[in-house]
Amino acid sequence: MNKLIIVSHVMPWELDQFIELSSQLKRNSYHIENWEPGLDVVLDITLNLSSDIIDWDKSKLPKQYFEDKFQSILKIYDWCEVNDKKIESGNYGCVTARVDAAYNYDDCLMMWIDPDVILSDLTLMVYKTVISGFSGSKLDMFVLNPQTSKWGDYSWDAITHDRHINKPYGFHKDFDVYEINKFTFDDYEKISVYENNPTKFAGGLCATFSDKLLKKLFNYLPKDVPGYGIEDYYIMVGIDTLKKLGYDIKQYVIKNLMVAENIKYNNLIEYTKNYLSLKVTRQNQRDETTRIQKLIFELSMDKLIREESKQGEKKI
Repeated sequence: MNKLIIVSHVMPWELDQFIELSSQLKRNSYHIENWEPGLDVVLDITLNLSSDIIDWDKSKLPKQYFEDKFQSILKIYDWCEVNDKKIESGNYGCVTARVDAAYNYDDCLMMWIDPDVILSDLTLMVYKTVISGFSGSKLDMFVLNPQTSKWGDYSWDAITHDRHINKPYGFHKDFDVYEINKFTFDDYEKISVYENNPTKFAGGLCATFSDKLLKKLFNYLPKDVPGYGIEDYYIMVGIDTLKKLGYDIKQYVIKNLMVAENIKYNNLIEYTKNYLSLKVTRQNQRDETTRIQKLIFELSMDKLIREESKQGEKKI
C-alpha cells in the first residue's frame, strides 16, 4: 500500500492549530518527495461550521472569515492531493469524519491526525520506511502508531516513549511538545518497530490503519454514532476480539518516534472561542457520548461477535 490518507477534522477555533500542523506536514513532505516507490499522500480534511453547534448570528466573527482562512491554509498543501469539505449543519465530529473517510477510499492506509498534534519533521519519512517493509506481506489488517508521552494510567505504558516512561502519569499535559523534533533527531538511529498486544493507541496522534480493518470494524457501528469519543476504545477492543476469532491482525509501534497533543500551549483555542457563540460545547458532546457510549459499544460488539462468529472466517 503506497497511498496514505491523512484524515483530520477541524473546528473554527482550531484553525490556528491547523496552520501549525500544516506547516509541520509541509516540512515532512521534503523528506519523502524523491522516494521510489513514492508515498501517495492525500489530505482528507473537514471544516466543521455546523450551525447546530455554532450560533453564527450571535458570533462576533462571521462564518465567511473561517471559510476564507481555511482555504488560505490549504494552499500549503501544494505537495499532495487535497479532498476538503465543509459541514454546515448537524452534530458532526471527528468520529464522523473518520468513518466517512474509511468508505471513500480503497487499498490504502488511513492516518488520523488531530489539529493540535505536534510531530517530528521526519514522521512521514519514518512511516514510509516502515510501510515499505510491509511490501510483499500478506498482512492486510493492521494498525501502526508512534509512541507518545506519559498519559493518565499504566495502560499507556506500552506505547510511552522511553524518555517519559519514568515520568508521573498525566505528564503529557505539562510536556513541552516542541522538544519532539530534537528527540527524533537525537534518537533517529535507534528507531525500530515492535509488536504490541493488547491493542493500545491514541487515535488522533497519527494512528494509521489499513482501510480493510477500519471498514470491517465500522461496519458494526450504528450510522448515528456520536461525533466524538467512541471509536478509539471500540477499535481497540474490536481488534483484540477479531484476533480471538482467528483473524491475523497486528499492531506495530514505532519506538523512538514520538507524537503528542499540544496541551501546554493550547491557548489559541480559547482565544478564538471567545468570539464565537456556541450552541453545543465540547463538554456537551462528551457528556452525550458518555450517556450513550455504553449502549452503542455493547450493541456494536454484540453484532461484531455474532456476525464474525457466524461467518467463521479465519485469517492466518
